[in-house]
Amino acid sequence: MNRYTFLSSLALLALIIAIPYYALQEQTRLSDAQNELQAQYIENGAVLYLEFCGECHGPTGEGVGLNPALNRLGMAEADPDVLFKIIA
Repeated sequence: MNRYTFLSSLALLALIIAIPYYALQEQTRLSDAQNELQAQYIENGAVLYLEFCGECHGPTGEGVGLNPALNRLGMAEADPDVLFKIIA
């Protein structure tokens, strides 16, 4: 067996082992990426809320004066599209 055949066989064996290992790790990688992205969205949303909404609705959504509270149960169950249109 010459050197090129041996190296080719070794590379093929490495691929045969590496590809299934990578495929098994893919679900964990996707889950971690999704959790990281969700945390980033929450952080960005909190910054935007405090900048544009917190003055009228309070820092925790409790409502200030005539401005309604946002931390009530009905708001959590509301349709996201309707809420988006109201905010816009």
